Amino acid sequence: MHRTRLASLSAVFVLVSAGTAHATFPGKDGRLTYNRFDDATKTASIFSARPHGPDERQLTHFAKGTAAQFTDWSPDGRLIAFDSDQAGAGPVTYVMRADGSHVRQLTDTAFSADPAWSPSGKRIAIEADWGDYPASEGIYTFRFRKSGLIGQNDAVRVTTAAPDAEFDSEPQYSPDGKWIAFTRFKSAEQSAIFRVRPDGSHLRQLTEFAENGSAPDWSPNGKWIAYDTHDVAIAPNAGNIVLIHPDGSGHRVLIAGTDDNFNQNPVFSPSGKFIAWALFKTAAGGQPPDIYTARVDGKHRRKLGVAGNTNKPDWGSRPHKHRHDHHEH
Repeated sequence: MHRTRLASLSAVFVLVSAGTAHATFPGKDGRLTYNRFDDATKTASIFSARPHGPDERQLTHFAKGTAAQFTDWSPDGRLIAFDSDQAGAGPVTYVMRADGSHVRQLTDTAFSADPAWSPSGKRIAIEADWGDYPASEGIYTFRFRKSGLIGQNDAVRVTTAAPDAEFDSEPQYSPDGKWIAFTRFKSAEQSAIFRVRPDGSHLRQLTEFAENGSAPDWSPNGKWIAYDTHDVAIAPNAGNIVLIHPDGSGHRVLIAGTDDNFNQNPVFSPSGKFIAWALFKTAAGGQPPDIYTARVDGKHRRKLGVAGNTNKPDWGSRPHKHRHDHHEH
């Protein structure tokens, strides 16, 4: 299930939440980030590893009982945005270097999380309510800056949840910067993928609420959006990784869920040749998830060679110079 506003973060929640997939921009394939939950300390920390390495490194070292998660690599592969509740009341957005150094809080202490970089690296999209739910709930963007905290007055509102929806979440810029894909939740069991211009115009629903789609991620060439289905319960078509075109056509199940394999949180590699996702063993009494990778056609699946209890992957690119995009707002 998606994190709820009505209950605090808990061990069960960190383990089973679908979480967020992440924007993937073109580049050479670099390291994967993900969070690992420690049952003993009830803490979620961010790690990185080589996709075939693994050369695992722990990047965050926050207080026990807190969560750092929902990573998103900057397009140049040098920075990682993420969110954490370690500052207090609710999750807020942070940024750090790719090696875990120079951790800095970006948004203020109200709910402002699920970060996603724009393709130029100049803006970040988030889900936020700024402590005023439901009136201020929605997708926002703000200009990335090197100092100072971002508050509601610094952000541009992109969406306002529909009257029959609880919240909008999981924003992801398209590789050309012209669109933001996101998930609209009516409930934990009913959610759908939408797209919208960064200025809030041309809102369009891409999937049916009954499919319970969530965690969208754009392919680096912008031709596909990957997402998962039914992340809260066993149901028909549960635990699938699905591909659609940005207009909602071309629906194709890439990796099918089974009684034993429950697939969530897909993300493309920057080269567009591979995908990564979290696989839950549903028949094993709620066995903690592991990160898997495969070719973009779903073949040659392999488990990431690290200890388990890992979730919410994102795939970074090898560092390169900033690219500019004139379509962002």
